[in-house]
Amino acid sequence: MKLLIQVCFALLVVGGLTACKDEKAEKAKLLYERAELYSERRQFSQAIEILQRIQIDYGETEYGPRSEQMIEEFQRLQDLVLKNDRDEIRSKFSRINRALDNYRVRFLAYPITPEDMKKLPAVVNPEWVDPWGNPIYYKPTYSSERIPRRAPDGFVLGSFGKDGLPGGTGQDLDLFYRDNKEIESIFEE
Repeated sequence: MKLLIQVCFALLVVGGLTACKDEKAEKAKLLYERAELYSERRQFSQAIEILQRIQIDYGETEYGPRSEQMIEEFQRLQDLVLKNDRDEIRSKFSRINRALDNYRVRFLAYPITPEDMKKLPAVVNPEWVDPWGNPIYYKPTYSSERIPRRAPDGFVLGSFGKDGLPGGTGQDLDLFYRDNKEIESIFEE
């Protein structure tokens, strides 16, 4: 009888451990699937965060090693997407720069008001949005204090990154152009 009780107890413990292990694997699977959904939406930071959580909380499941591989892959994809977005904004800046230079040839100054901007070719007007859907910053500039305020002879273009706010890193990094050259800050002289 004592042996029967010990066998039953052992079966209960093993059964409980197996159920616990299955529950952990199921939670890890759900998190892994959520990370895949984020990656399909190009939200790699969120996907990586979830995969790191899987490694910490569920590393002993089959999803632990999978997560490690996917983190590396998502980081590569995130870097590639960021590079493509940066290349796209640089290309837009170049096209806008050409249109603004043509405007200056025609009107002897760069645009100041929204009404002035409407005189730009229609082809450029949709360009005033960065890859993240934020408006591109435009500021007329003057090379000298003697230049009339109605006739700016320069300009700065800017994108404040994905978050649309000044400062940041990665996708939130600001990008500014003056005279078709990248500059560090809109406050550069």
